[in-house]
Amino acid sequence: MSLDRPPTSLMIGVSACLMGERTRYDGTDKRDAVVLELALHFELWAICPEVGAGLAAPREPMRLVRAPKGLALRGVTSRADHTALLEAYVALHLEEIATRHLAGFVLKNRSPSCGRAAVPIWDESGAPCGSGAGLYAAALMRHYPDLPIIEAEDLHNEARRREFIAAVSRK
Repeated sequence: MSLDRPPTSLMIGVSACLMGERTRYDGTDKRDAVVLELALHFELWAICPEVGAGLAAPREPMRLVRAPKGLALRGVTSRADHTALLEAYVALHLEEIATRHLAGFVLKNRSPSCGRAAVPIWDESGAPCGSGAGLYAAALMRHYPDLPIIEAEDLHNEARRREFIAAVSRK
């Protein structure tokens, strides 16, 4: 990736699994070389809302469920509800983000916490019923509507990557 710009002190948040941290439900990572190349130009801050909220890695896979009170983050097999745990972490974490003056965010696509869009949503009976943003991503976009946010797979498209970098660089 050639960006034709010198290193900067701008900081972007990145889903920790994309940086090679073993934070995923199955105890693995989703290390992404294109995401890691951003470190040549920006300071990267690794975030995993699920691990930050106290969930282990590995852990049971989770999914978003449309429940009577809104979207819930539930275990696929146990149906254990982790929504309150994640929401409590997110509330504290959003305050920390403000102190770091982030210029952008790279999120893991299709994650029930970090996916920016196209995260499968299930109904109470276990049938797919739509898609949307993960709980963390939705809160991040609500609280910081002007923050450039991209999903990792979109960084693999050179035009989208350049748009994101330009937006971050304007911060």
